[in-house]
Amino acid sequence: MIKPVLLNEAELVQQLKEGDESAFATIYNQYKAPLILQAKRSLHAMDQDAATDMIQDLFANLWEMREKLEIHKDLQSYLYGALRNQVFKFQSHQRVEHKYITDFASFLETSAYTTDLTIREQELVRIMEEAIAALPPKMKQVFQLSRTTQLNHREIATRLGITENTVKKHIAKAIKILKNKFHPLMLIFLHFF
Repeated sequence: MIKPVLLNEAELVQQLKEGDESAFATIYNQYKAPLILQAKRSLHAMDQDAATDMIQDLFANLWEMREKLEIHKDLQSYLYGALRNQVFKFQSHQRVEHKYITDFASFLETSAYTTDLTIREQELVRIMEEAIAALPPKMKQVFQLSRTTQLNHREIATRLGITENTVKKHIAKAIKILKNKFHPLMLIFLHFF
């Protein structure tokens, strides 16, 4: 597994803390390969490059933090513990990244769907306004008063000086005309929902 070190491990760590690059190189050469194997096992061979990068980061951190290094057991336990922490951090980051990607994809789907519905709704309103504008003038006026101002038949008749019966006929004819125009369109629009 791991070859024994010629120097006493405590001496090697002390030299590392003092900035001795040869002590660092000795530690690196001794532990690099077994740590990469452990990282690959821990990551379930999901990402070979991630395992190698993780070990590079581990040793870079070891060098940067060498002066503050406190090893309570032995160097091997310290390095494997540091690796375990990096694996946990990597896996946690992967979960967050996956959730972000999933949430973002869901947002894009919803956003595209909402945008599509808004465009369809605007198009339908435009077509409906054109159809209402094409009604005969008196019929259009009665229909608009009935739908936009929410006046009842009696109020419309009084306002326009016509009978309630005439108001009912204009509204019924307008609805029939619009229904005939919109029936095929509604089938087309509903097909896409």
